[in-house]
Order: sequence, then structure tokens, then C-alpha cells
Amino acid sequence: IQKLLANFSREVDDVAQKLNKEMIQVRTEKKNATGLFDYIFTSEELYRTFVTEFVHITDFDQFLDSVFRVLWTHTEINLEQIRKYMSEDLKDTLSASISNLDKEIRKIIAPPQAAELFQNIARCQTSLQYSLNSIAQWFTISRSNLVSQFSLNDLINICIESINNIYPLKKVRPVTKFSGEVVIDGRFFTHFIDIVRTLLDNVLVHSGVPSEKINIDIETEVADGRLSVRIKNSLGAEVRQLDPVARLKETQQFAQTSDITKAIAREGNSGLMKVKKIMAIDLQRKDSLLDFSYDEDGKFVVMLEMEMEGLYK
Repeated sequence: IQKLLANFSREVDDVAQKLNKEMIQVRTEKKNATGLFDYIFTSEELYRTFVTEFVHITDFDQFLDSVFRVLWTHTEINLEQIRKYMSEDLKDTLSASISNLDKEIRKIIAPPQAAELFQNIARCQTSLQYSLNSIAQWFTISRSNLVSQFSLNDLINICIESINNIYPLKKVRPVTKFSGEVVIDGRFFTHFIDIVRTLLDNVLVHSGVPSEKINIDIETEVADGRLSVRIKNSLGAEVRQLDPVARLKETQQFAQTSDITKAIAREGNSGLMKVKKIMAIDLQRKDSLLDFSYDEDGKFVVMLEMEMEGLYK
């Protein structure tokens, strides 16, 4: 029995060593091939990341923000794989060792003759899953939200101030209108900030008129479990002549057919693909819409809609 217990102890030590020396390591192209912290990007992943995150960036600070956002997303994926390894693969390995120990000892001595030993083996098997699940939860990103909750009024005002800080010589004071009250969970604050700030940035960069003549209107509405945001702005004569609505609608069609190269070329760095990506992937909206039109006064209108289920505080 002592020999069996010693063998079992070595098996557990070997598992612990493998976990520490091989699995909970950073994988690279040259070493730690089984490391679960995997930050290797394939060429396809790099291209897709460039298209969705970096192609429109002209500001270094924005570039850094995007780099860290990509790395945090990758880290989340790595941690999920580690938790899965702990709760499944590691549990199966240790459970098999415990079961084998129990079986081998039973060949030597009957349970009534070593009741306490068999009780401890059974208790070990029972507590294994709970203990590993608890350890697996160590591998999560602990971070407090910038805000615990926010309203659409808060969101829009923060984005306006942010844009004015980025473009101090092009300060804008949009006219805002809010219909319907909603309190959104702070976990989604960054994603909503990115959406609205991207659209406002697009207004300043691509409208073709001085900031004091852009005449921005921002309207939000919450009804029947859906959020809609409309941003209207004036266009310069040259920009209007290029018909940005038609161009962006064509871009959407190309994006839907996965013709990324043509979509980027036609988009003109409007941020369209990024906004669509945030709604569909980051916010996980199964039903979202991004549309473009002109109003009766000839203003350019961006309208986005999404269902709000799961976003409420």
C-alpha cells in the first residue's frame, strides 16, 4: 500500500510539474509548444485584425488603444482555454489516477479493513471537481468597470467632450434629443463609446465643411426593447457630389459578400466596418443595423439600431 501511495504521489507531482513547466507558459514559435498562453497570430488572423481594427487609424494613441484591446481579447481566449484545461483535461487525468489507486489498493486489502483510507480516497475523488473549478477561476481577468452603469445622455456627452479634446480646433456642440430612458451595464461602456466616437470622428473628418457649419444633430430612441441612434450632419458641396450614401451602401454589400479588399477601398476610412464589428462581435448583437440616408434638408444621416436584451443594468 505504501508503494501504491508513493506511486500516486509521484503521478500527482508529475502532473503539477507539467502544468507549471509546460502548460501555464507562453507559447512561441520556437519553444513551449504546449503553452496555453498563445499569442501567435496566423497571417489570416493578422490580416483580419488589420481590417477590423487598424486600417482606419491615423492617431498613435488610438493605435495603442487598439493594440491593447486586441491583446486583451486574445488573453480572454487564452484564459478560457486554461479554465477548460483545468476543468476537463486535468480533472480527467487526476481522476484516473485516484480511481487507479482505489482499484489497486482493493486488490490488496478489503475496504472494511482500511475504512478510513477508502473514505479519504472517495472524499478526494468527490472534492476534485470542485477544487479544480475553483482553481480555474483564478485564470480570469479581474478589472473594475470604468462606470457601473450609464445612460445614453451620459454616453453622448462623454463622446462629444472626447471628440472636442481630440480635435481642439474643431470643437462641436451637437443638438441632442433623447427619447426613452435606459440604464446600460457599465461592462459595455467602452464598446458604446467606441461606436459613438467613431461616428462623430467620421463627421468631423469627412463632412467637408468647417466644424462651426457642420450642424450635428444626435437623436436616440429606446422603444420595444430596441435602441436607435441617428446622427445627422451637413455636407460640403464636393462631398455631397460624391454621394457618400450610395458609396457606403455599396460598401455594405461588398462586406456582406466578404469581399474585404473592395469594401475597404470603397469605405473611404469611414469606420463603417469597425462599428458593424463592435455591434455584431463585441456586443454580440444578433439583430443590428447600420444604415445611411439623406434627410429632407439634405443632411447626411447615419442610423444604427440594435436589440437591447442583455445590455440593461
